[in-house]
Formats: sequence, structure tokens, C-alpha cells
Amino acid sequence: MVGMIVYVGVGALVLGVWLGYLWGRAKAFKKCEEDQELFRLNLTRQKKALQREIDALQESLDTQATQKESVVVEKKEMGIKPEFLDEPQGEKDDLKKISGIGPKLEEKLNHLGIFHYYQIAQFSSDNIIWVDDHLAFKGRIERDNWVGQAVILDKGEDTEFSKKYK
Repeated sequence: MVGMIVYVGVGALVLGVWLGYLWGRAKAFKKCEEDQELFRLNLTRQKKALQREIDALQESLDTQATQKESVVVEKKEMGIKPEFLDEPQGEKDDLKKISGIGPKLEEKLNHLGIFHYYQIAQFSSDNIIWVDDHLAFKGRIERDNWVGQAVILDKGEDTEFSKKYK
């Protein structure tokens, strides 16, 4: 009988350990599921926050692009097209005598209808903006003082540059 009590006691002990193991495992599994759910919720919140930031940045970029486009349009609309000729009146002037105008630029000016010094000498600031935009040499007309040089050359005099050009 003692042997049977020992067997029952050992069996109860084994059963208790096994049930404790299963209960602990179930509790741990439930804790893991809760942790995973919290992790998913945090990921979802972070994803939404990042998406809001991306949307805000995209909106900012779109706004900046729109502003840049409007600035470019405003600049082009500010200039006033100067008086052009369909062809030179008599013999065309050698515009390369103006510092900053080379053969290619002279060709572009001729294509626009600028053949003579007097045309450049008459440029207003709005004309300069217009021509500057169409030649894609921003600031070159003012930087090289084309108007001042053209006034001198139109009078038949030489500039420092045109003296070297001869």
C-alpha cells in the first residue's frame, strides 16, 4: 500500500508539473500575442505618421514648384520685346565688336532681328530682360554693357574692345 501511495504521489507530482508547464506556456503564449498586437498597433501608428509627413512634404514640393513656375512666368512677362527688323537696313553691323558677343551670339541676335548697333543702343531695361530671356545668357547684356558699347560704336567711334578686335 505504501508503494501505491508513492506511485499516486509521484503521479500527482508529475501531473501537477505537467499542468503547471501547460498553464505557464499558455500564459506566455497569451503575453506574446498581446505584445505582437501592441507591436502591430505601433507600426500602424508610425506608418500613418510617416505617410502624413510624406504627404506634407509632397504638398510643400508642389507649392514650391508652382511658385517657381509663376516666378518664371512673371519674369518673362516683365520684359518688353524690342523693335526687330526683318532684314538689315543696308549692310549689317559687326556685332562681334561688342564685348561679350561672339559669332554664335551674333547669329542668334540676327535670327531675332537685331542687325545694327543702334538697335542695341536703344534697349530699355525691359528690352534687356526680354532679350536676356530669349538668349539664355542671364545678365550678359548688362554685365558686358552692350548698350554702352553699342552707343559708342553707333557714333562711329571705337571702344577698348573694338580696338583690340581690329
